[in-house]
Amino acid sequence: MLEDKVWSELQQTNERTYSEMIAELEDLFYSIDKTEAQNIVKAMRPYGEYWNLDTIREYLMQKGESDHIVDYYLAMNMARNDYYDTARAYGAGDDVEFYYNIACNFIHDEDAKPHKLAKYFRD
Repeated sequence: MLEDKVWSELQQTNERTYSEMIAELEDLFYSIDKTEAQNIVKAMRPYGEYWNLDTIREYLMQKGESDHIVDYYLAMNMARNDYYDTARAYGAGDDVEFYYNIACNFIHDEDAKPHKLAKYFRD
């Protein structure tokens, strides 16, 4: 295919530009918008959405966080769906701070590959 030849030629002749273009394309591909995030969260099992996007936004603003709101919305609801029984066993069943910390660790995982959150929900 012509596209394959173009990409291969670019990679061979200008690795830096090739890498930058691939990174930009991955950013676009792995971007999860608000609507997609809400659909993902509503389909989570066993509980689905526990915190809506506005609740997460307000909570994060109180903590001085204004970035990654959709990421926290996804990760906090995922954590509550996946770890609720364990959290409850340790007295943190509905503790928003507990799930925020799990989400924070998941989102800011130092050794994670790029786009970890989107890959988790799409792959």
